[in-house]
Amino acid sequence: MSDIETQGKFRRAENIVKREIAGSTLLVPVVGELAQMRCIFDLNATGELIWDLLDGSTSSDDINSRIAETFSISHESLGQDTADFLEELKRAHLITRVDNDA
Repeated sequence: MSDIETQGKFRRAENIVKREIAGSTLLVPVVGELAQMRCIFDLNATGELIWDLLDGSTSSDDINSRIAETFSISHESLGQDTADFLEELKRAHLITRVDNDA
């Protein structure tokens, strides 16, 4: 997994909703092929913060800064974990990369 592939800005897919159910935060597909419920994500607090920041205008570096600030974690230690999580969301078609040139 190359860091270059997950640098930049990402946007949440429009067909995914975030729901609180029994103390868990879930990402649930609501239309299209994903609505077959084969791809539901259960987010921890860090994952939920990342999801909330995926607005198409927040950079990966800014996401790491917010995580570091919120959870008192070293910014330098977050890079690969954040990149791995973003890659997992991309593979599941839950996010799309925003083209910086657009």
